[in-house]
Amino acid sequence: MDKGIELYKEFIDNFVTMSENCVDAIRVKKGNVVGCQAQEIGINDVLKKLSSEDREKLSQFISDVYSSGIFDVLDNLEWLRECREMEMKIDNEVLPMGKFEGIQNDYIGRKAGWQWTE
Repeated sequence: MDKGIELYKEFIDNFVTMSENCVDAIRVKKGNVVGCQAQEIGINDVLKKLSSEDREKLSQFISDVYSSGIFDVLDNLEWLRECREMEMKIDNEVLPMGKFEGIQNDYIGRKAGWQWTE
């Protein structure tokens, strides 16, 4: 298979993996968010007041927001590809970003379990 296609698939699948492993969402679920900003706003004090069920809901919300941010970035890249003729390269291979359903749609499809076509 074409190296550019394989690199593109890996590019999209890496975003899917990122969206499924949002560190802050995982930490919210556990009730312990680390980092200076979390300490400054006292998020762990808020999390202590929540039940594990409510932390789970908040964690899912954070994960969904994170995934939405990834989608927004990919949507912008798709706009640049379509309207400004942007190309992306990995290992000096041009990624065939228009081969399937569009960058952001490929992300959403893969996230939903869609299989790559040949």
